[in-house]
Parts: sequence; structure tokens; C-alpha cells
Amino acid sequence: MTFEDYCALWQDPQYEDLVRAKAVEIQSDGCSRASELYQLGCYEHDVAYRTGHDVNGNTISRKEADRRFRFFMRMRSPFKIVSPMSWWRWIAVRCFGRSSWCG
Repeated sequence: MTFEDYCALWQDPQYEDLVRAKAVEIQSDGCSRASELYQLGCYEHDVAYRTGHDVNGNTISRKEADRRFRFFMRMRSPFKIVSPMSWWRWIAVRCFGRSSWCG
């Protein structure tokens, strides 16, 4: 999925509702120490990590889940592609997230 494709998902208000519903279903706690600006991306990432599927039910790899997590932060950040938070959080989940992956 490209960054543009990913951004298009979020143009549909129903996608946000779906992410929220799936997060409640899996009892997601969102992000640790992240602002409200990024919570939906954290919920989406939690769904992928706990189920091995995206919120639409498609199988997703850990690598793709982490990539979409970075895409979300880039999309919401005022710094876009050079968002420092998107890079350091992505690095953290790539380096330390393997034990949390249930997919």
C-alpha cells in the first residue's frame, strides 16, 4: 500500500468508526505517551498486532502494520514525511515489537 492509498482510507469517515470499533473489541489501550493526535493510528496498529489482520479483515504482515503506523503519523504530523515522531516510533516498533506480534 502506498502512502496515498493509505491516506485515502482515512478520507472515509466510516473507516475511523471501524478502527474505533475494532479497538474496543480487542480492548486496545492505544499508544503509550502519545498525544490524542495519533491515537487512532495506535488503535489501528494494535488491531493488526493482536489479530494479524487490518481492520477490514485482510491478512497483514508485521512489517506492513508498522509501515501503516508510520504512514498514520506522517499523515497527521505538521512535518509530514520528515516527522521525527513517525520515525522514532517506527524504529521502536520495528526493533522491539516482535514479542507483541500475535499475527
